[in-house]
Amino acid sequence: MSWTPFNIEYAPDDWKTAKEKGFDVKKEPVIFYKYTGKNANMSYNDFICKTVPFSEYDEAKNYRDKEIKNDI
Repeated sequence: MSWTPFNIEYAPDDWKTAKEKGFDVKKEPVIFYKYTGKNANMSYNDFICKTVPFSEYDEAKNYRDKEIKNDI
């Protein structure tokens, strides 16, 4: 699992449109994980503290992708 801070460069168009229309949209971290079907029972704060943070979107995504490949 990995995460990166929100970056508007990667925000979907509908997020940007909502922001322009004055809707309260949040800049929350982008989380990457591999689905296992199991309940992680981890709070948001635990997740942020115990997982790998990256400063770049692509780095966080690539880390998660590498984890998935290693399981196959």
